[in-house]
Amino acid sequence: MTPFYSMRLGAKQQSDFDNLVAFVDIFTRHRGSCDEVWFSTSYGYPTLDRHREIADRIVEAAAYVRGRGIGASLQISNTLGHGSYARVQDFSGFDWDDMVGPDGAHARYCCCPRDPRFLDYVSTLTSYYARIKPDYVWIDDDLRMHHHHPVEYGCFCDRCVSEFNRFCRRDYAREELVDAINDPDSSAVRELFVRYNQETLLLVASAVADAVMRVSPESTVGVQQASFAWSSYSGGNFHRLFEGIRKITGKPSAVRPGGGYYNDHAPRLVLDKALNLNLQTLRMPGNMSISQAEVENIPHNVSGKSVRGTLLESAIYLAYGCTSLSYSAFMIPNEPPAFHEPLMAALAAWRPFLLRYAALNRGTTNGGVGIVLSETHYKMEMRDKPPFAWASFRGTPGADVFGPVTYGLPLTWQNPQTPALLLHPAAVDGLSDEEIEDVFRCGVITDAHTVAKLNERGLKRILGLEVEEFDEVKSIDIAADHPLNADYVGQSWYHFYTTMGPRLPLKIVVENDRAEIIGNYVLRTDETVVTGVSGVLVETSLGGRAAVFGYNLWTNLVNSAKRHQILRAADWVSRDAMPAFLHTPSQVAVIPRVNSRGKLVSVMLVNVSIDSTPELSLTLRNGAGNSVAWLTPEREAEPLESAGAPEETIVRIAPMAPWSLGIVEVA
Repeated sequence: MTPFYSMRLGAKQQSDFDNLVAFVDIFTRHRGSCDEVWFSTSYGYPTLDRHREIADRIVEAAAYVRGRGIGASLQISNTLGHGSYARVQDFSGFDWDDMVGPDGAHARYCCCPRDPRFLDYVSTLTSYYARIKPDYVWIDDDLRMHHHHPVEYGCFCDRCVSEFNRFCRRDYAREELVDAINDPDSSAVRELFVRYNQETLLLVASAVADAVMRVSPESTVGVQQASFAWSSYSGGNFHRLFEGIRKITGKPSAVRPGGGYYNDHAPRLVLDKALNLNLQTLRMPGNMSISQAEVENIPHNVSGKSVRGTLLESAIYLAYGCTSLSYSAFMIPNEPPAFHEPLMAALAAWRPFLLRYAALNRGTTNGGVGIVLSETHYKMEMRDKPPFAWASFRGTPGADVFGPVTYGLPLTWQNPQTPALLLHPAAVDGLSDEEIEDVFRCGVITDAHTVAKLNERGLKRILGLEVEEFDEVKSIDIAADHPLNADYVGQSWYHFYTTMGPRLPLKIVVENDRAEIIGNYVLRTDETVVTGVSGVLVETSLGGRAAVFGYNLWTNLVNSAKRHQILRAADWVSRDAMPAFLHTPSQVAVIPRVNSRGKLVSVMLVNVSIDSTPELSLTLRNGAGNSVAWLTPEREAEPLESAGAPEETIVRIAPMAPWSLGIVEVA
């Protein structure tokens, strides 16, 4: 049976049988709160004899758990190593070379991935633990070539440089290799290096998968991974890794997308993580067996993540493409088992709602506005950029781009079901000219900084626009007299300097008759004096449509007029194909899912504020059926009255409580 809820166990539950029994009793009191547990190998690198002792205990514990009707899986807690913070663990078995950075620095607590002694160690320890016959074996997310503190990019030890030279028939010293992969004039060596990184990751994963198949051939081997919006150091997808695992095991692999969000003190960050998980799910091969979201409540205590926050997070991850959920909620024994019982009770109570939603979403993908990020971002031109800029885009186009989701722009990542695209200037660097042209054959929302980059690359013909710097301190943005702005014509919008965001506004210079002005800059002291153009709609030379904003597109601090303008612009560039449009100005995230025929199946609404919403008016387009219902975790499904046909219908939804969610089911 494919698990829906999985609970990760820590050293305490594995070494203290009474503690394990207490948790299993909680799971069985709240049937449906836990389908399986993940036992874990020892963190750190103890001797193999020590691993065998721990594995012997886990074999017994797994038998007990299964006897109580709960599945048992296994986490390989570290392969390459999580970084220097793990130095508190047992490293008595570490007897191989460590990882080396491009500057020659050593990551003392992380491993050279190609050292045969390390690979033998990983294979042997895996064979010990695989005796529990795990349903799934999960390789932890330290299986990455970047972020092994204090080494950000590895491995450049003598062995790895030498093996890269054999891989590509070169003769580089370390310093020469670093220069070659950061060459401002060519990405050729860099592309080989990325492929080499992928082969290195597969080498380590193969050591695990081979050992599992020798001992427990019925097991599925999966990978816990982090977002491709974090780093492209090993490419823009893990297809090579998953295909390699499939060849060894003879069955589809599995993925646990993850990355951060350990408490809900800043709860809106759950949307950032959800969108990062979304990118990972969209870039999986089509034959994956399961996509199990990471929900991490670290450090597992009363001051950490709330029960309700965990529930909302779980549902949101399903909305962004995950099919099941894994929890790290009590691995660190900061609280007694009884402390965690309310969470288990709540998960059991929410299970019918979440299962219905997961079933509804089967065979669907996220629709709406797709964030553009090339899978070959690492090929970017490096002129005037620091070393390894090709490998990292932290903040852009990551969190910088996610702001508009909080006021109703239905964001996802570029996929075949997104009728409009969102192009951030940082993403332009990783796009070839051909990819840029493909983007602008579609509907695109972007900003004036992107226009400047296009023009620098000789692509002005696409939009026919220029941009200029200007004295933004004296000006404010105002909705122009254009039908798109509807009742908001003449409404101004401006930011104080503390909320301007990372990029100063730019003035758009219209030089062709393809552009329609939707926003102007006017003097703060006299709004009748126009100082420039702040927003335009334009038909591109490639047959697409674009909306260009000069004034702080990426913020979530918009007024009603600017919110309306941006959402309507998304609708315009998509040629009225947005699957869902929230009319009511409110702080509500809109997450639509559509089937393979482009038919709208569901829309999750999340109130991301600490106030109740007004009554909400929502347009649904191209629905999968005529019946529309409102689903919430607390109540039975309620039919929604709708006005219109499946092609375009409007529903009204009662005010939503603070930090609550519901689902419009289109059946």
